[in-house]
Amino acid sequence: MAIPPNPVGRAVVIIAAVFTGVDLGFILLRLWARRLKRVKLDASDYFIITAWFIALADMIRKIVAASWGIGTHFNDLMAVAGPSLIIPVNKITFSGFFLWLAIVTFTKLSILFLYRSIFRCMERFVLVVHIMMGVVVAYWIAFTLGTLFQCSPVAFNWDKTIPGGRCMEAKTGFMVSGSVNVVIDVILVAMPTPVVWKMQHVSILKKIGIIGMFSLGLLICFLAAFRFKFVMETNPLDFTHDGEIAGIPGELELYLGIMGACLPLISPPLLAIREKVSAGYSSIRGHNRSAYNGSGSDADSLPKQKTKSEPPSWENLTLKSWPDSTKDCIVEVSPTQRGIVSEANEHAIQCHSEWVVRSETRSDV
Repeated sequence: MAIPPNPVGRAVVIIAAVFTGVDLGFILLRLWARRLKRVKLDASDYFIITAWFIALADMIRKIVAASWGIGTHFNDLMAVAGPSLIIPVNKITFSGFFLWLAIVTFTKLSILFLYRSIFRCMERFVLVVHIMMGVVVAYWIAFTLGTLFQCSPVAFNWDKTIPGGRCMEAKTGFMVSGSVNVVIDVILVAMPTPVVWKMQHVSILKKIGIIGMFSLGLLICFLAAFRFKFVMETNPLDFTHDGEIAGIPGELELYLGIMGACLPLISPPLLAIREKVSAGYSSIRGHNRSAYNGSGSDADSLPKQKTKSEPPSWENLTLKSWPDSTKDCIVEVSPTQRGIVSEANEHAIQCHSEWVVRSETRSDV
């Protein structure tokens, strides 16, 4: 079956393939960070991994859709392929809405579970997190059912030849769904900001850096709002072309959401990579300097030690930084314990205590 030239469909597939690969890299860094910290995977990890697999399935759907001509103008596609392709095209387009909703939901839940583990000392904040979890799940259920039953009978979603079938106005449903999604994204971005800003013993620059890690969602909010413009300009009679163009900002929203959910966790492996690269570079410089100096001393060839400059990370913060009550997070230390004592919750921000034991000997002369 010959398909008209399809640059839009090809662009959609390329975007999906590139960003799915980048998202996989972020998730692998996240899992590496868990291993370096000797922390078990938790719900936030499982939700974001699930979101990535659904994104992978959506990428495969996009490849199939492009091969069927989705991305070309509807009239051009029908002129080449004929009406027999209408129902398969409608079905694969319809399935994309459910995959999009699932990816968005699982990504948001991953972020919320991460918030709960990071800010678990803040009772009011945790309550807000639980409320938002309920809102996100309710959003998913409501708009999944709303999308499924927007046409009566359900099969009329993809087969418009069914007698007596009718549908709700699609743009209205999208505007409601998109508006609720933007509001949820704004709330998720704003939630940690006041808590982080009230931290004690933390510099303003570090506060800004930590808030910045959680603020990739601002770009996601912009993309979600920007998509409204394309949707309002979409011609429903040319959905195979206009619908794909309108879907590109939403596609980027999904992939950036997965990155944003992983960003606060990936500093340990990045530091490990930087240290290895720095050590290798210093070793090469030391070897070259030693060879150049000939009989120079060994001390001259040793790499100079540099002070570590870690990027902003919530993992480096101690409990004394947090405002309000942290009584439920502090571990009582028994007299028999020695060395470094850390919190029982390995997923939360750590609080360390150290003891230095000195012994003195006296000699009588």
